[in-house]
Amino acid sequence: LYLYMEDIYPIKGYPYFGYRRGRYTKEELQAVQAYAALFGIEVIPAIQTLAHLATTLRWSYADQMKDTADILLVDSEQTEAFIAAMLDSLADIFTTRNIHVGLDEADMLGTGNYLFQYGYTQRRKIMATHMALVERLCKERGFSPMVWSDMFIRPYSKDGGYYNVDADTVQVSEPVVAEDTTLVYWDYYHTDSAFYQRYLAMHQRLASQVAFAGGAWTWCGLAPNYSLALASTDAAYTACLAAGVQRAICTLWFDNGAETPLQTALLMLTYHAFKGRKNTLGIDHIRWFNTCFDAHWDDWLLLGQFDHLPNGVEHNASADNPSKWLLYQDPMLGLFDYHTRHFNPSSYYTDLATALARAAERSEVWRELFTYYQELASALALKAEIGVQLRAYYAQKDRSNLAVLAETTLTQIRARLHQVRTLREELWSQEAKRFGFEVIDVRFGALQGRLEATQRRINAYLNNEIDGIEELEESALPFKERAADSNRLYCASSNWIEIISANTV
Repeated sequence: LYLYMEDIYPIKGYPYFGYRRGRYTKEELQAVQAYAALFGIEVIPAIQTLAHLATTLRWSYADQMKDTADILLVDSEQTEAFIAAMLDSLADIFTTRNIHVGLDEADMLGTGNYLFQYGYTQRRKIMATHMALVERLCKERGFSPMVWSDMFIRPYSKDGGYYNVDADTVQVSEPVVAEDTTLVYWDYYHTDSAFYQRYLAMHQRLASQVAFAGGAWTWCGLAPNYSLALASTDAAYTACLAAGVQRAICTLWFDNGAETPLQTALLMLTYHAFKGRKNTLGIDHIRWFNTCFDAHWDDWLLLGQFDHLPNGVEHNASADNPSKWLLYQDPMLGLFDYHTRHFNPSSYYTDLATALARAAERSEVWRELFTYYQELASALALKAEIGVQLRAYYAQKDRSNLAVLAETTLTQIRARLHQVRTLREELWSQEAKRFGFEVIDVRFGALQGRLEATQRRINAYLNNEIDGIEELEESALPFKERAADSNRLYCASSNWIEIISANTV
């Protein structure tokens, strides 16, 4: 088990590291290891030693070791002391001497304080300097590190991308990491096995030890993207087995609020495990999953339908997440209303709610999970078209239907969303510490506030207190501009801030 921790573990001398973030205590981490050991599971710390550290670099103690808002300053004494303290703490807490040190997605490396202090330096050189430091500090403490590979691949791309490199042409005179460092190729986007084969071959030229990391696609918003997760896993594991890769990881990320309940990952954890080993049991993955978890595979696949809409991209490979933007978007501003014209969201989510109700009845073990998603689907069925309806009735000067929306429909939506929020809190409390739920709570609170504001605005208009509702007078545009020949119907936005308003939040 690779336990991913950015700033949620203790470091002596750094009290603001993980402050108010629900960080683990030393005793908790030791308890996790002891429990895992009962089943022969090794718990490996997975941390960050370069980027993805915005939550701790926000505090003033980090000013002297910060390059940009989320990246450490390379070639700094303060940074070296900080990473050394990280590793000292983990060496004291963990029994394993395997460690994942991160180093991914440092796209703006060298462009902040580093640029002012040292001038422009190629990212490749900065990475080499920092990698040497991290490897040395790990070696001094007996750690064998793993590192994400993207920052070592991006220099071979014309635009700094990770997946647009001509993998067949990449050659190196010496490995990009030390011999005992494992280079981890992470990719959960492609559904073509040949792509993974080319990239794995490239990685095997760059390092003597290579591992692969796929994903469960639990991070796009409110529900998992099972379709893409299953298709990408099939393609990736076929390539991994052909390339002789010995280690493969199923990653679970909590992007932008950790809104998807953790237990939804069980389906993909099972599938990764099934695909990654020889099937000597003579059973298929569906029977295996159903038996292990007292579950019904087809019922769980319903959760993937929240975002995989009719006539959308195959396997939802574009990671469209309408359930998130339909839930949170402002009822009067409707930044995503343009995209609802391609399907009937009220009918779609009503049917999904009915199917989920049947799933909840069938499953005693997972009833709370399915009840939550049933309520969410029911809420979406009510709310998804509210902005389109408001704009239409307003344009038609249909005061009667506007009154019904204000007095009845919006009140029903608010009541339904209160239930959704309550059920989500119950699931959160089963899976996590309380820290972090305030983010989801604030989002539901903001949504309730805007629904109340919509009622006030409509009533003010109907009572002739205002001459018009200017928020409803602009035509709906696509959320993001696209090429004229694009046939993509829907869109993706996992960032709550850009969903709720076009203004600065």
